Amino acid sequence: MTKTSSPRPEFIAYLVRRQLAPRTVQSYTEIIQLSRFHKGPPADLGNVEISSWLLHLNEQRKLSASSSSLRTPPRLRPTAK
Repeated sequence: MTKTSSPRPEFIAYLVRRQLAPRTVQSYTEIIQLSRFHKGPPADLGNVEISSWLLHLNEQRKLSASSSSLRTPPRLRPTAK
């Protein structure tokens, strides 16, 4: 699995200066980590990629399934077919 790094502190400081809510800043940084994990824009990711991201969160970061699904923005959560 690919190791993901945190967004640059300058970007986080920029978001804070824009007075975005802490949860919004967290969501933006998690989308960046998701993009880096798959080396592509979030708009191009499908259910398989999102599922592998959630698996990564569960196995590598030791997050529970409920925590990792809460960390994934609703627009990017896998959908049932």
